[in-house]
Amino acid sequence: MTQPDITQDYIVALKDFPDQTQLSISFSKQGKTEYFGLLKGQGGIQTLDNADFAFEIGSITKVFTGNILAQLVLEGKVGIDDPIQPFLPFPMLGSPPIILKHLAQHTSGIQRLPHNFYEQPNYQEENPYACCREEHFAHYFPTLLKLDNVPGEKFQYSNLGMSLLSYIISRIEGKPFPAIVSERVFKQVGMSQSSYDRNILNTPLVRGIDKDGKFCAHWDAGIYEGALGIISTAKDLMTFALWQLDRSSAACQYQANENFASDANVKSLLGWMENIFIPKDKQIRIRSLNGGTGGFGASLMINPDSDFALVVLSNCYPYHYLEKIVPVNKQVMLAHS
Repeated sequence: MTQPDITQDYIVALKDFPDQTQLSISFSKQGKTEYFGLLKGQGGIQTLDNADFAFEIGSITKVFTGNILAQLVLEGKVGIDDPIQPFLPFPMLGSPPIILKHLAQHTSGIQRLPHNFYEQPNYQEENPYACCREEHFAHYFPTLLKLDNVPGEKFQYSNLGMSLLSYIISRIEGKPFPAIVSERVFKQVGMSQSSYDRNILNTPLVRGIDKDGKFCAHWDAGIYEGALGIISTAKDLMTFALWQLDRSSAACQYQANENFASDANVKSLLGWMENIFIPKDKQIRIRSLNGGTGGFGASLMINPDSDFALVVLSNCYPYHYLEKIVPVNKQVMLAHS
């Protein structure tokens, strides 16, 4: 596995993006890790040493939330099948039988976002979650909650559900969720350049690029800290990926073993998604999650059977990232798994 094997398809994909678009890429196989970066400029595409540059990782934050839930279960602080209502200071409309596992696996039936999300006071399109506070949850869940499915019966991706989980974890631990992530993951794993607070980073923070090719505002997570909000680097996120591959990590193993099968080849774990691919009669198991904010796209992918991990961070508009970069990520994973 060499850089030329990896880079060419990314170079081709990057040609369709605006100037100043970056990719920060890390891959590791059986303990050997490499980093490389690419920058689209007026003179074409050039290499860039950006492994220590910070990017918003969006929904990859959910993997951290799932891991912290696993830690709390192993410590005996909660049970994975505990009902969520006793942990909340407000009632849930209709008293739905939602348990902690449902929130982490996106099977609670809770909508992706509140149906009144875009009607909130002080809502800003350029930073949509910044206005979301505890008061919003305290009003929405007791009076406006609408479930799309019976809890535990169907997978439905939910930023709202995962954020309710982080809110519950914060109440259990008695401290803000970002502080919990810092203590239980960042410090434990050695992620020194990762944070929810961009103002305390001591590494360059890349600017996001919107759908029109212009620099855009950074996103704040508000009360949705379990679903998005972490800022990290390729080096730090690869450190996290290798920890997830470590079979001696009880929390990571528990996180992967608790799963909901949405079909024969797709499982929802605690914060992760796992897909089974069968090219040429070979079964390949890939655990992954993509993330996106206003001007960033990101991917975290591991194959626990071949000890292969791939991290891709970008300041690409997320829908363009999903269209152009994610297919390349899949090709790389399948080729090296």
